[in-house]
Amino acid sequence: MIQQNYSLRKRQFRNLSKQINGLVKSRKWQELSQEQQSRLSGRFHKLFGQIRSLFTKRELKKVLAGAAMLIGLNGAVQAQNFAAPVQNPFFMMPVVDLAIPKLVDMDGDGDLDLFVAEYGEYEATLIYYNNEGTATNPIFGKPRKNPFNFTTSAYRYIFPSFADVDNDGDIDMLGMGITGYGQLDFLYHENVGTATAPNFATEQINPFGLLPNAPITVSTDLADMDNDGDFDMLTGGINPVGYLGTISYFENTGTNTQPAFAGIQENPFGLGNTYAYAFPATADLDGDGDLDILSGEYYGGLQYFENTGTNALATFAPVQANPFGLVSVNYLSFPTFGDIDGDGDLDLFVGEADGNVQFFENLEIEVAIQDPEKESVMQIFPNPASEQITIQQTNQLLGESHISIVNELGVTVRQMKLTKQEQTINIKDLPVGFYMVELKTESEQMARKLVIK
Repeated sequence: MIQQNYSLRKRQFRNLSKQINGLVKSRKWQELSQEQQSRLSGRFHKLFGQIRSLFTKRELKKVLAGAAMLIGLNGAVQAQNFAAPVQNPFFMMPVVDLAIPKLVDMDGDGDLDLFVAEYGEYEATLIYYNNEGTATNPIFGKPRKNPFNFTTSAYRYIFPSFADVDNDGDIDMLGMGITGYGQLDFLYHENVGTATAPNFATEQINPFGLLPNAPITVSTDLADMDNDGDFDMLTGGINPVGYLGTISYFENTGTNTQPAFAGIQENPFGLGNTYAYAFPATADLDGDGDLDILSGEYYGGLQYFENTGTNALATFAPVQANPFGLVSVNYLSFPTFGDIDGDGDLDLFVGEADGNVQFFENLEIEVAIQDPEKESVMQIFPNPASEQITIQQTNQLLGESHISIVNELGVTVRQMKLTKQEQTINIKDLPVGFYMVELKTESEQMARKLVIK
């Protein structure tokens, strides 16, 4: 009997959501009297409280849509909401000391694998966990030490970043190493294998004009901070003057096939300091199409810098400590982002000084509320997609239009001019994950999220 009651309430909630979504989409919600809105809103709130736990996250996203405005989930900016941390998830094993995690699809099979760099008394180790599950149901296999012929010497610490640095279709490693004598070097291991069969070449020291400098550089993150199609370098460390955590920036003034990095800029784009060391990771955390920064620090907190500028000209707001429901971890927090469960949002892994990795699942409920006028300008279908998408531009008065598809690292992976009202774009070669599709015209600029599965 109880089960029947819950089933009835789920049906009632679905039907009510459908009714409200229809009113919102047709703009008739605003035409209702305050009494009518209150009656529908009150009934919706009551049902939502009764049945919320009965829906999976994906079901809830689909059912809510525009009706989410009645429970305070609407808005152009999508705030994240992270679950409580789970230690060493998906059958992974802790490392011995100082875990520095990075998520990347290293073998090109469409799911995210995990690297963890581990401190070594004589030599650092790069540990690899192959995802033997799927893009939506990850299972990490047995750890492999120094995979794909990776070798290093003299460096007790390695702070890796992974990206296609030379734009040849496979994943390279560019990071930082520290010797037992405190010497700091940028380290580059080119992938001379393929996207599905990686093979790391012998390390190159301080390549592409990169030179470590004060403040002391430690962690690294590769991202296209100026939206020019190549990877720039962000580093985190500590400034010996005041012992404050400092984020530094090396702009890639070369190309996406031949990187060349300019000199160091300390705390660029209006960035502030963190507490004794900074360990930055970039991600679009507010869904507005530009890269924000979440930085770890010495005491285990997670410091958030919102990008209030654009994807081409970053400007960061003052720091916020442990936003989005996040909590501090053990000393030395090293964050990295990736959609580990294939649900279209960025999950968070945080390494710790004691060798453990904490997993914060992203519980964001995506809402599909758009300005009705802008919603009519651009539509994307299908979404999610796997082979191709169709961009439909319905407003004929916008003039010349350009489309950009931007990946999680802020890199533009497609860019083209729209030559007709409805245009199909091939995406078969793009990795699984989520992207932003940006439309620019003479008078408008907007973005939509795209999920590639």
